[in-house]
Amino acid sequence: MTRRNEDPLAKLQAVNVYMAQLYGDFKYTDNSYDDMIKYLRREEFDGENFDSGARSWTWQTCTEFGYYQTTDGGPKGIFGDVTPLSVFVNMCTDVFGKKFDANYIDAAVRATQAHYGGAEDFEATNVVIPNGSVDPWHRLGKLISHYASVVTYLINGTAHCAEMSPPGPNDKPGLKEVRKIIQRNIEKWLTEPRSQSTATTNKRPMMPKARTIYPKQEEETAAKPVLLSQMKFPPWTRHRRMYFGRPPQGFVDPPKINYAAEHILAAETHFITQPFDHFNSQDKRTFKQKYYKNSEWAKPNGPVFLYIGGESPLSSAWVKGFGMFHQTLAEKLGATVFALEHRYYGDSVVGGTAKDPNPDLTYLSSLQMLYDVANFIRTMNAKMNKTPKWITFGGSYADGMMEFNDGNSIIELASIVQHDDGEKWAIAGGELRSGHRDSRIQVNM
Repeated sequence: MTRRNEDPLAKLQAVNVYMAQLYGDFKYTDNSYDDMIKYLRREEFDGENFDSGARSWTWQTCTEFGYYQTTDGGPKGIFGDVTPLSVFVNMCTDVFGKKFDANYIDAAVRATQAHYGGAEDFEATNVVIPNGSVDPWHRLGKLISHYASVVTYLINGTAHCAEMSPPGPNDKPGLKEVRKIIQRNIEKWLTEPRSQSTATTNKRPMMPKARTIYPKQEEETAAKPVLLSQMKFPPWTRHRRMYFGRPPQGFVDPPKINYAAEHILAAETHFITQPFDHFNSQDKRTFKQKYYKNSEWAKPNGPVFLYIGGESPLSSAWVKGFGMFHQTLAEKLGATVFALEHRYYGDSVVGGTAKDPNPDLTYLSSLQMLYDVANFIRTMNAKMNKTPKWITFGGSYADGMMEFNDGNSIIELASIVQHDDGEKWAIAGGELRSGHRDSRIQVNM
């Protein structure tokens, strides 16, 4: 798009073909709204297929975030007026029901903003927040900080989540520099006292009280989880491999595993028992949430790295793929590496049966997932019989969760996250906040 002296339509065509070929052979541009709605209404997606995250993520945009990219910028816009905001509102009502209209979505997004706060109300500590200058999401990110423990950095010429990828010969100078900044800060935070909170005095809405008693972890006798990744469903027409600019698997590709390498990292697959609802102690229902573990570089007193799953099924490559930046740091720092799949994505099925998985999306939210993370850390500490420092990683939306932190602290830990609102790593070694006002769950460092 930045090449000069080329026909604008030819450049648009090249971008369209390029984006489509990233996720399958390009044949034509699918422009059927009805076909897309049929696609998003389906529940029977296998867990290993990247399409499986499309319905769940659409739910979260309708009930929490919005994040809608429109082309109604006026007659001079290169895309015309073909994708106004009403298209996305119609998607919500057509896929999930009449309840999810414009008023509902507006109220939901405002509630999310009020609950977590925006970039100006950011309250974490020990954070490095890079943004890529050519990432359209960076405009939603935090670009300026007045606190020494919150470092912002705009990387010239990079796009979404570039610093998560393995270093390469064509890396921009700013990309190389921000990786050094991240490593220096992690090493500092693992050895020095936690920085003081940057909390503001802005009041947040009252939220339901979280439960204090959690279900017992019964790994041997518990019912087996519903594994969508091992199921075969009847074939269906895959209408849109990518719709409205969003890849079906989210915005961050899993790392590639080099199976020709002399040594391949071992990844253990496990499941943790989680409650359907962290805010209703009377609800005894539970589900199995998938996670991976890699102890390849673990040292007795080393930190623990946790990769947080986002808007797609979680690949084991995040704990056994060589070259990714967090893996490189894990090897240097002697860290145990975990990866936790997001509820309702992949094999982390919440309710239903093998024939009808995830029938009720009520408990799919960023706040429920934040408490999944808190319970996971607490449970792993108990299993390991120690309280190490935790460093959390996430890409795209998963980072956004870890930076949704305005309110009383839910977890106190060292964390490193990749922001979905822009290309940013946030390394929060102080208080990771959920915005919840009435309860306090702490993980000792």
